[in-house]
Formats: sequence, structure tokens, C-alpha cells
Amino acid sequence: MTATAVEAWDERWATPEGRAEWLVPHPAVAAMVPMLKARGAQHVLDLGCGIGRHALLFAEHGLPSRRSTVPRPASTSLAARRLRAASG
Repeated sequence: MTATAVEAWDERWATPEGRAEWLVPHPAVAAMVPMLKARGAQHVLDLGCGIGRHALLFAEHGLPSRRSTVPRPASTSLAARRLRAASG
């Protein structure tokens, strides 16, 4: 049994199944892209970026994330790998 909620979260992130629902951007966040671009946004701040699904979405639309932060090493590591892969 897992001792803490933080450890349980880390265990979940460690498996592909545990990350699957977090790979696709949330529709409400995706719907913000046209509004942000219309308002002249040039960057976004993604607090609690998880595995980077929204940071990647924004970057694909020309709105790179200045900072994406989440205090869990497992998800931060995966986010960094996904962003590197997406940028070539």
C-alpha cells in the first residue's frame, strides 16, 4: 500500500496507463488558443504542467511556455522528453 497521496501520484505517472488520460489537451484549454492569439499573447505560463499536454498545445500554435512547472519529477521528466521530441 502507498504511504502518501504524493507517492500514489508518482506511481500512477510511472505507467503509460496512468498517464493516458493526460496526453490529450483538455477541450476548454484548447478553446482558449484563438482567444489568446487574438489578444496578442506571445507566451503562456503553465503552472502544474504535468506531462506538458497544454504546454505542447500552446507551442504548436506559436505560444511557447516561458515556464512550465510541476513539483513531481516523474511527470516533469516525461514533459521534457515530449517537448524535445515535438521540437525536432
